[in-house]
Amino acid sequence: MRGPIFKLALMLAVVVGVSAANADELPIAARSWGGVVRAAPDDHAQRLASLREGETLTILAHTKVQLNGFEFFRIRYRVNRTGYQWGGILCPVGAALKGAFQVCPASGPMPGQK
Repeated sequence: MRGPIFKLALMLAVVVGVSAANADELPIAARSWGGVVRAAPDDHAQRLASLREGETLTILAHTKVQLNGFEFFRIRYRVNRTGYQWGGILCPVGAALKGAFQVCPASGPMPGQK
């Protein structure tokens, strides 16, 4: 027989599991620390553009391509352009995203800046 403590623990596990999954749902708003947008998820791929520090974008998809502990992501930037940027210079707005550097505010200075 399962008592109320077991039921509470089960409910908490379900809620925590859903929250963790939601943090990785894409697309998600993000900002860039600057750097190069590439044509493919590779640091030697063709350069498409350079982003300014704090520029807004949307992270569209995981690529599962890793470099130095961060993932390359497919992004949409400057309204309707798409490309790939390394997660070590990306910060999602409002929620952590595995493979990206850190969480950023939607506007204002980037983390650690005044």
